[in-house]
Amino acid sequence: GLMQNVWNRLIGTDRCTFIALEYGTYAQDSGRRALREEHWLHAQGPVDWSSSETQRIKRALLKHFYPATLDWQEMVIFRSRQIINQTLGGLTGRPAR
Repeated sequence: GLMQNVWNRLIGTDRCTFIALEYGTYAQDSGRRALREEHWLHAQGPVDWSSSETQRIKRALLKHFYPATLDWQEMVIFRSRQIINQTLGGLTGRPAR
């Protein structure tokens, strides 16, 4: 299910807006390949988490969606702070810094 349903129930309202921020990583082809391999893995039945093939597939998926480079991580932090600032500015009616 959607996390929105959980939050709506906890907060007691459905007057919430949810967003997800996605940050670019690598070419879409490599992302599709990583997701396809992971879907294949889980379609085979119980996953052998200690298998080298499982580990390779999971490492490729992690690498695609979370590059372990300092410049990418700094960009994500910088952009996240911009988005939070813009959001707070919109909610309070003040201009974003």
